[in-house]
Amino acid sequence: MIDTMVAIKAVKDVDEALGVIGQFIQKLRSQPDIAARKLTEALDEITKTWQVIDMSIVKFLNLGFEKEALEKGSKDLLGMAGGQLRVEVDRGRGHCSKIRNIYDEYLDRWFSRVLNPKEYDVIKFEFMKLAFADMDIFYGMEEMAHQLQEEADEILEMVEAGENEEARKRVLSSRNKLSELQRNMSRTMSELHKIKSELISMAGFV
Repeated sequence: MIDTMVAIKAVKDVDEALGVIGQFIQKLRSQPDIAARKLTEALDEITKTWQVIDMSIVKFLNLGFEKEALEKGSKDLLGMAGGQLRVEVDRGRGHCSKIRNIYDEYLDRWFSRVLNPKEYDVIKFEFMKLAFADMDIFYGMEEMAHQLQEEADEILEMVEAGENEEARKRVLSSRNKLSELQRNMSRTMSELHKIKSELISMAGFV
């Protein structure tokens, strides 16, 4: 059965980091830097992976709601069961070195120049959660992809055995947990987009 606790923790870690970035965004705006544009690139690495997970959850849950969806959605099931989702998430995890490089080359000096020492320490601590996302944040999403793959494997076996109604119930049994994860991801992605808009606007003055 699906357990979303690790993935939800990953979302909350990002949420905390974004809250700190948002807290200092106006102060950073007072001294815009090319690093603002680079920070949007770093945030994009997280957004892309979460969108892949979100779309996969939507496809998965639709298999339990739509009439004859399990038969019609066999390609989606085969893709998940075959590890396609895990490949996409792993690709995002592999981009974490890009996030770290952006921090080291651009963000650290910008933060240290604009913020006072206490503020700098706070934002650096939180941003390290993003810069080293491959060890915790992306791990949570990778674990979610792994669980969806295992569920897809078992549901595909049910469909092949003609147990469509049982397979449909199996999909729907995960609805509450997956919907909760989606709500958390949606809220945090909304904050991501808000901060990105601020940064893009800021970068226009550099």
